[in-house]
Amino acid sequence: MDGFIHGDVVKGVRWARNAVHHDWVAAMYTTRCGVPAAAPPEEFDWCWMWKLKDDPKRAGPLELAEAYYWKVGGRPVRETLGELSMCFGDAASALAAD
Repeated sequence: MDGFIHGDVVKGVRWARNAVHHDWVAAMYTTRCGVPAAAPPEEFDWCWMWKLKDDPKRAGPLELAEAYYWKVGGRPVRETLGELSMCFGDAASALAAD
């Protein structure tokens, strides 16, 4: 996704997917961090783990691991999904222009 807005986020999510395979619970956790204090107790946010348990070498190229640690790890998943949407929209626009 080089050359596209938030392309590094795509690389980071790709690495996380490779690292945990289909066991996404190993890549995310729930927290009240960032949720307003007045919010009901059942409200929470999903965040990416800072460090994944799997061996980074098995999850793909170092470039993807670095993208995860710099652009994805520790951040709210909702922000990542917004950035993925922007990246894919940018890519779709570029493809439509071709």
